[in-house]
Amino acid sequence: MNETLKKHLCTLLIVVLIGLAIFGIYKFNHRWDEENFIGLSYQEITRRYGRFDKYRTQESGEHVLWGTYITKAHRAPWFGINYDEYVIIHFDENGIAYKCEYTNTGVGG
Repeated sequence: MNETLKKHLCTLLIVVLIGLAIFGIYKFNHRWDEENFIGLSYQEITRRYGRFDKYRTQESGEHVLWGTYITKAHRAPWFGINYDEYVIIHFDENGIAYKCEYTNTGVGG
C-alpha cells in the first residue's frame, strides 16, 4: 500500500471510532427515554434492560400492568433522607408498553 492510502484509511478508522464513541455515549445517556420502551412487549424490555425492580400484574397473573426501573438511587446516611428516581412503564392488555413516566419518591428518616 502506498502512504497516501494508509493515511486515508487511518483517518477513516479514527472518524468511525469517534462516531461510534459519540453514539455510544448518547445511547447510554438516553437509555431511559420514552421511545426506548413504547411499542415493545414486556419480554423485549426485560430482555434488554433486565428484570423490573418493581412490577404489578393482573389479579389473574396473565400479564404485567406496569413495571418500574430505578434510574437513580440517592442515599444520604447522615440525615436519613433517601429518594429514588423511577421510570414507570405501563402495559396494555396485550402486554405492549403504551406509556412511560418518570417520578421521584422521597423517604425521610
